[in-house]
Amino acid sequence: MKLYFQLLAVSGFLVSAYALYVKYKISKNNSYSPLCDIRANISCSKALGSRYSVTLGIPNPLGGLFFYLLLFTVSFFNMKILFYLLLGAVLFSIYLAYISYFHQKNFCLVCNFIYLVNLALLAITFL
Repeated sequence: MKLYFQLLAVSGFLVSAYALYVKYKISKNNSYSPLCDIRANISCSKALGSRYSVTLGIPNPLGGLFFYLLLFTVSFFNMKILFYLLLGAVLFSIYLAYISYFHQKNFCLVCNFIYLVNLALLAITFL
């Protein structure tokens, strides 16, 4: 189980790195269209370019990089504390999904992958 947890943490880190790259490119060029932009309502640039993509002054993808690095590191020492970290992450994911689906009327592929990673990681820590 620990190996699956670590692989998911690495995948979350990599997708967060891609999201940070997209966020950076959007900030430099409004007309940038990443691969994850499929239609007007299936767009990661719409989500990552919004004001909701920053929490407490920190871009969410940057926070994700540190979060998944923390999860990966802590998984070598204490799996129990990870449950509480991930419970918070899943609750934050639910909040962001709500904003995306109901306020922005948008489906972000990158964001939804992260939400699924968080749920899977939580499930692993619960088991």
